[in-house]
Amino acid sequence: MRKRQQYVKPEVRAAFEAKIVETIAKCQPHCKETITVPKLVFRNMGGAAGTNLFCSLTKTSVITINPAYFEKEGGYNEQLNKTLPHEVAHHVNDFIHGKGKHNRAHGWQWARVMRWIGLPAERCHKMDVEGIVNRHPRPYKYECGCDTEHLVTIRRHLKIANSDGRAWLNCRNCRKRCVYVGFTHNGHFIPVAKPTPKPNNEIKTVHLAPRVIGVTFEPPKPEPVKEPAELLPFQKKVVTRFINGMLQNVTVDIPF
Repeated sequence: MRKRQQYVKPEVRAAFEAKIVETIAKCQPHCKETITVPKLVFRNMGGAAGTNLFCSLTKTSVITINPAYFEKEGGYNEQLNKTLPHEVAHHVNDFIHGKGKHNRAHGWQWARVMRWIGLPAERCHKMDVEGIVNRHPRPYKYECGCDTEHLVTIRRHLKIANSDGRAWLNCRNCRKRCVYVGFTHNGHFIPVAKPTPKPNNEIKTVHLAPRVIGVTFEPPKPEPVKEPAELLPFQKKVVTRFINGMLQNVTVDIPF
């Protein structure tokens, strides 16, 4: 649900609208087309000082300024003279080059527009955020190879934790992958617990020394050797004899 716009005094709105026209007038000589004037909205956005939402079809933008920083010391002048021109530079950059991968949010095209305005190309503001109600707190801390502090929201942390390595966070300075170290709760930092070692349930193969087991071996009994016919004491032979006046074949035993 979108938050309602915050009420500001008419003189404050008039000063910011005049600053928009003044900033666009500095960039107009560098553009052939007439740069459109963006719409100005005051809304509490938590820690963000301002945003710019550009529409490629109409080439118009909606610039949102956070009035919560007006209560800080020097916050009003910071929002009027730095944050607002910063967002107008985004509008001019998108108006000239269009939206796309070739046009990064804080790339060299945007830095050139900031030089036209006469301001340094700084990405973030340096105002004190203590006491500012943040809609998206960043209690989860990540560390990398350098000393840069990385704080992310719970949505970004859960996306990294539940991705099984498909999502991660890289540092813009050292270009190394960040590691989750803990989170902040009620002003106290709670480090991440070290993972407990998993029990080793692998089956180990044990090689035993061979043992000599006594076995009684009985050799097979030899089969009786049959004597050949030539070794027998008698040999049968069929002979022809004259018996009773007739020739007949008879078998007789002939000794060796």
